[in-house]
Amino acid sequence: MLSWAEPGFADAALAYWASLVTTPEPVTDAVRQLTGSSARPIASWARDHAADFRPLPVEEVARRYVEAYRAGRLDRALTLTDPGLVRIAPAETGGERIELHGLPDIMANAERLTADLEIHAVTADGPFVGGDRFAVRFTFDQTHRPTGQRTEATKLSLYTVASSAIVREEVSYFDPPIQPR
Repeated sequence: MLSWAEPGFADAALAYWASLVTTPEPVTDAVRQLTGSSARPIASWARDHAADFRPLPVEEVARRYVEAYRAGRLDRALTLTDPGLVRIAPAETGGERIELHGLPDIMANAERLTADLEIHAVTADGPFVGGDRFAVRFTFDQTHRPTGQRTEATKLSLYTVASSAIVREEVSYFDPPIQPR
């Protein structure tokens, strides 16, 4: 059996594809049978779907991100972030501008910060778009479990977008986060 990495495989594949010029495979109506519609030329499909392959404008990334948060769909919001996302939130790190790199570190930090909190609701104001960035003001209705104290905490996140993905988040708190014990 030939492996795709072997020269013999490439030769056999090229020979087969060359044979299709003079002896094409039979045309079937499988598309119509499966979808109820006739097949159409690839050029027609490409014209109809060209926008699916273009980068999203910042405004669209921002709108989808905030919409996902409002719907309580963190999973959808995270699909708009770059895997190497950088997050800076000095109020979470004792005032230092420490950069967290990548979703695993960022999510671990979020779990650490919210371990003692019960989040009742989150509101998102925005997005406020300018250039390659957008801002969102988040307000959290939360209870600190150890003390039973219910508070509101507000933060402003400034996001930078590149190639249709959020690549950077800079966070400023109006109300400092409650530090876990």
